[in-house]
Amino acid sequence: MSYNTGLVICTSRFKSRSRQKKACVNTYGNGCAKNCSENCKHVAAGSRCDHRTGQCVLGCKPGYHSFLCEKACSDWTYGEQCGSKCSSNCYKGSNGRICDSEFGFCKHGCLPGYIGMKCDHVDPRLFKKSKDPLLGKLGRSVIVYGTNTMVIVIIGLVIFLLIVTP
Repeated sequence: MSYNTGLVICTSRFKSRSRQKKACVNTYGNGCAKNCSENCKHVAAGSRCDHRTGQCVLGCKPGYHSFLCEKACSDWTYGEQCGSKCSSNCYKGSNGRICDSEFGFCKHGCLPGYIGMKCDHVDPRLFKKSKDPLLGKLGRSVIVYGTNTMVIVIIGLVIFLLIVTP
């Protein structure tokens, strides 16, 4: 039976302190021959990974997942354990990856009508307030995007009025 006391692994069959084995630091496996993944979160003191298995002690850096943190997030995910989804408003580039795997920033910009690092804000410059007198009489303040939307809003309003008024 062994237990970890920081940087020294003590094995119960060794009685003398001079016979204790030194633990691997940022390495693992037989003879500490394998390096811990660079994708492990860094620790203040000690090793980033388990000295036997290589599993990251504090887990993976954002943008990576799996037992040894060697797998990057898929094209549409990012963050801790790849648990967040990229915005559907990101423009998809030719390489497939649409957002930064660590923070979710859109790599190739936004689809038209969206702004922000994650394309999560509607671009206010593309919108205009309606000054239609009919909408004003109804006490509605409608924000529309282009003439197609205005036509749809007016048709919907007419249908609404036909249903409500006897």
